[in-house]
Amino acid sequence: MTQLAQELLGETDERRRLILTSRTFAPDKRTYDSLARELAVSRERVRQLEGDALTRLTQASRQDRYAPLRWRAASAARRGAARPVVAADAPPWMAKLLSWLASKID
Repeated sequence: MTQLAQELLGETDERRRLILTSRTFAPDKRTYDSLARELAVSRERVRQLEGDALTRLTQASRQDRYAPLRWRAASAARRGAARPVVAADAPPWMAKLLSWLASKID
């Protein structure tokens, strides 16, 4: 499942992936300002890149190849878990990604 989640994040470029994994889906969110300094852009541009990345992920997640990932996210949401259970070796952003994906399932 981790590989499939990484492939989904791979639907975005490196900057957007950094924003998603260190802010949007991170357990300890980085600020727009810290990411703006690292990426040498304005904090508003970071916000725009984040929004664009989420739109791209939403569209990409509808592809058939991500059906197992959607199923996992939906299963976790149905059980009423506050956070989806993920493998111990999963990246720190995985649980939040699954929660986000569950909210996007129609």
